[in-house]
Amino acid sequence: MMPVERQLVITALGLPQRTLNGNGYLICQTTEGEVVLWLAPDPAPQLRVLRALTLPRRVRLPCLPDRENAGRFWVPESARVVVVDSAECAAPAHHCQPA
Repeated sequence: MMPVERQLVITALGLPQRTLNGNGYLICQTTEGEVVLWLAPDPAPQLRVLRALTLPRRVRLPCLPDRENAGRFWVPESARVVVVDSAECAAPAHHCQPA
C-alpha cells in the first residue's frame, strides 16, 4: 500500500518510544486522530526540528491508514513532514523529517 499525502494539524507530540524489536516511533495527536511517525536510526535531528515547532501546526505528510484503528495513521521513517504555513514555523527549515 502506498502512503497518501494528507494535511493534518499536529496538536501534541508524545515522547519517543520503542517497539519490542527496537524500532523507534513517536505518536503525535492531530485534529484527525493519532499519527505515528517511525523514527530513523538516529532520530536526534528529526526530534529537534519537530520539538522546535509551535503547536498547533498544520503539516503535510504521507500517511498509511492503520488497518486495526481507523483513527490512526502511520508515517514511514523516510517520509518528509512539510510545514504548510512556513511563516508560522518556529524551526529554521520548512521541511521536518518525521521523528
